[in-house]
Amino acid sequence: YIDYWIDDHQFHWQSQSTTTPDSKKGKDIIEHSRRGLTIHLFVRESKLANGKAAPFIYFGPVAYRSHQGSAPMSVVFELIYR
Repeated sequence: YIDYWIDDHQFHWQSQSTTTPDSKKGKDIIEHSRRGLTIHLFVRESKLANGKAAPFIYFGPVAYRSHQGSAPMSVVFELIYR
């Protein structure tokens, strides 16, 4: 997956290879606010820590900003500060 920080507030996330903008999962992402869904961002700083899977760090809720492509989708999320 191609996941990375764009800047301090935006994160690029790549979906699974079967997710399209027209699939249920894709629509849930794109229309999450309208559908009453909250997306939370958890990120690993690296794949491994001490020879084991690294823990995830919770960054909080995010808002969908844009996407490109299909199967997989590349999505830009923005952190929501509360």
